[in-house]
Amino acid sequence: MSLMVMPHSIFLHVPRTGGTWVNRVAEEHVHGAYTLEDTGHTSFPKAHQFNTGNKRTFMLFVRHPLAWYKSYYRRRRKLGWTPCPEDETWKSDTFDGYVNNVIDGKGQRAYVSRMYRRFVDDYEDMGAGELLVGRYETLVNDFIGFLDLVGEKYSREGISNFGRRGVTTEEKLMYTDAQIAQLMEIEKEALDKYEYVGYTQ
Repeated sequence: MSLMVMPHSIFLHVPRTGGTWVNRVAEEHVHGAYTLEDTGHTSFPKAHQFNTGNKRTFMLFVRHPLAWYKSYYRRRRKLGWTPCPEDETWKSDTFDGYVNNVIDGKGQRAYVSRMYRRFVDDYEDMGAGELLVGRYETLVNDFIGFLDLVGEKYSREGISNFGRRGVTTEEKLMYTDAQIAQLMEIEKEALDKYEYVGYTQ
């Protein structure tokens, strides 16, 4: 993974929210963009060291928590489960089993809400300027809008026509109605903060 630095902005990659696409499209179509390799899914405090004089605006994307959990399951199905705490808690051979493990929590409850909070809360304390938060669901338009807002030079046509790389297209995963209701309650913090209403499978 990498940290994407542009002349007037820095992109923070929140897992499973379109960050791979942003990094690739910025490298090809945003003037002066470059990557700092092996910085991982970098939090705000770590990224701030690359923003001397608070000259750059930070941006990141979020995703509907219920869509996020589906994306994460597809990723683990493809690459395998890892020894990390969330995988140890959630791993299952079936989507239904995985979702029930997510709902049970066992120390990983409200994971998406807590992750988003971890990425965005510290920036206010550091006095590092504006943070732009877009949605995965409107990724292309939001990214272009952010570039316009901060004054980056870029190819609108190149970004608009850039394929959605990193998007997983596998079998459709379905929650039960009860699982949707429980997850919506568990992830209420993120749903309210980023104004997600309801969920359509």
